[in-house]
Amino acid sequence: MKIKLLDSLHILLSNNVIGSKQYNSRYIGFRSELQTLQFLRERGKHLIEGAYLIPMKKHMELFECPSVLFMVGSNNQISDYNDIFLQLSRIKFESMFFISISENTDEWVYDQIEGINEDVLIPQCTVYGFNEGTSKLEPMGVDLALISGKFRKIRRKPPLEEISEHIELKFKDQLRVFDVAELALLYTERFIFDGLIGFGSERGIPTDIDGIVREENGYSLLEIKEKDVSKREPVGFGMDVRRIKQLKGICRRTSMPLEVVIRQIKDQTSRDFMQYMRIDFYDFYKQTNNTPEIEGGHGMRSEKSRNPTQICPFMHFSVFK
Repeated sequence: MKIKLLDSLHILLSNNVIGSKQYNSRYIGFRSELQTLQFLRERGKHLIEGAYLIPMKKHMELFECPSVLFMVGSNNQISDYNDIFLQLSRIKFESMFFISISENTDEWVYDQIEGINEDVLIPQCTVYGFNEGTSKLEPMGVDLALISGKFRKIRRKPPLEEISEHIELKFKDQLRVFDVAELALLYTERFIFDGLIGFGSERGIPTDIDGIVREENGYSLLEIKEKDVSKREPVGFGMDVRRIKQLKGICRRTSMPLEVVIRQIKDQTSRDFMQYMRIDFYDFYKQTNNTPEIEGGHGMRSEKSRNPTQICPFMHFSVFK
């Protein structure tokens, strides 16, 4: 089943990135996030899935226009998510969805989706919508178009560049080490975001929450990054200014604390793992507020785009053992 999931994931991604560098960045993010979540579970963290937050208007960002939130999960009672959705609803979304996937992925079947001319696995799931009146998630059916239907359809453009087989096989090998259950959650998220919405819908600039942690007194949020230290002063770890602004808004509106976890690597070429570092987001924000901006990496964006970044000095992080 792993091979089927990874083959379909490749098809979805290769139809929804502007080139190989962006495809590469996306898979690095998948791998490092799964590795970090595995590390946190081994240290006793009670982890709950993250969420996707997607503005509904072209070029717009979260807080600038109506947005849709969706979260994919399994193995939990739906009622367990009511409190989480209630806190997240303070952001004021147009709609909020929880997708509970079938644990038996062997029952998933292949079919085509609009705009992609290859068969991919279709997740079997139940869609729940959050009712702010009752503060509860309520079943809506099994059709994931309940989510993608919130976005105006546009003609999906063909891929600008064919992804090389070498890059494809490299990431399939790297992701194959993870459990089927983890890959099924990742795949379903990308099926919705890239397959059903993706380049075939009008949408703004998406963002996400990497994970939610159940604490003794409530919930906290996770921001996961894989980074090497900056090559110029101040030596530390950076975050793009837009992301800092988004996270500040999410924390302020939900009243949920957020921890930044860095999977530190030696360099951008070898990406050899060194250690995990951590910092409270408000400490990160305090140490970067009003500091000079530098040009950061482009990630999923065009290489011609600007990516102003601020650096938090290394001394303010602690080792996560």
